[in-house]
Amino acid sequence: MKLSHFLLSAMLALAVPLQSTPHNPGVLLHQDNDAVKIVCDDIAEDGIGSAYKSHTFSLDGCDGALIGDPRWTFSVCDENGTPVSVQSGTNTTFMVESLQNPDSYPLNGNGDIRGEVTFDGKLDGEPCARKFTVFLEIRPRIYTPSEPQFVYKENSFDVYVSVPYVGSDYIIALAEEDYNPIVRRFRFDQPYLANVVIKDVSYHFYSWIDLVVDNQYGSDRYSIEIEPQAKPNDIVSSEGDIMECVACGVSELYTIQGVKVGTDDVSSLSKGVYIRKTTDSNGHVEIKKILIK
Repeated sequence: MKLSHFLLSAMLALAVPLQSTPHNPGVLLHQDNDAVKIVCDDIAEDGIGSAYKSHTFSLDGCDGALIGDPRWTFSVCDENGTPVSVQSGTNTTFMVESLQNPDSYPLNGNGDIRGEVTFDGKLDGEPCARKFTVFLEIRPRIYTPSEPQFVYKENSFDVYVSVPYVGSDYIIALAEEDYNPIVRRFRFDQPYLANVVIKDVSYHFYSWIDLVVDNQYGSDRYSIEIEPQAKPNDIVSSEGDIMECVACGVSELYTIQGVKVGTDDVSSLSKGVYIRKTTDSNGHVEIKKILIK
C-alpha cells in the first residue's frame, strides 16, 4: 500500500475531516469547520442577554488550535439594520461592557438592542471568521399614545386610546377619578400596540389613566389626564358609535415608535419592522408585526 493511501485510511478511521486548498493540500480549514463557534459565558445560542451587564465571549471547538491575530468587534445595529462598531479587542477572549445608556440605542420589533460580536483571526495559521448575533434586553418603553377618543353615554363616557409599547407582552391601565378612592385596574394582552378602553368615566370630575409596562429590568409609565367633559345635549349610545370610534374595518400601519405611517399601502415605506393594526367589522382588533425588505 502506498504511504498516501495508508495515511488516508488512517485519517478516515479516526473520523478526522479533511479538506484541501490549492496552497495547503490536506490542511483542515477552520473557516469551514462548523464546530468552531463563538460562545458566551452567560448568553445562550439564542443570543438573548441583558444590556445592563458585561458579557465575555470566546471561541469554542478549537480543539487546542493556536489562536493567532485575534480581532474582536462588538457592533450595534442602527435603524436600518447596519452594524455600527461600539467596542473592539485583540485578546483571545472578548469582554463586552454593559451599555452606558441603553435607552439611546434603536430597538428592534421586540424592544431589544440587536448587535453582533465578530471574530476575525487565525487558527493554526489558517484564516477563521465567526459571528454571533445578540439581542440585548432593556427595560420596556411606552411611546406616545394616540389622542383619546370619547364615546358619550347618558351618565358617563368611554375612553379609547391606542398605546404603542415594546419590551412586554401586555400593558396595565390604572383608571382613577377625582373624589373617588377606587382605582380600577385593567390588563390588555395586545403586544406592541394596545387598544386601551376605559368605560364609564364620570362627566363631572378630572380623571387619569396611568399606563404601565414592566419586565425584569424595570418599568415605564405614561399618564393621561382627562378634563371634565360637557355632557352633549343629544346622546346616541350604540355599538355602532363605539366601533366607529376605534376606526373599525380598516388597517393602519405604525412604526415601532407608534407613529402612524399609512394604511395597507407599503410601497412608499422604507425597509424595517412595522406594526399593522386591523379592526374587523365586529370591532375585534388584530395586531401583527410585519417586515418590509
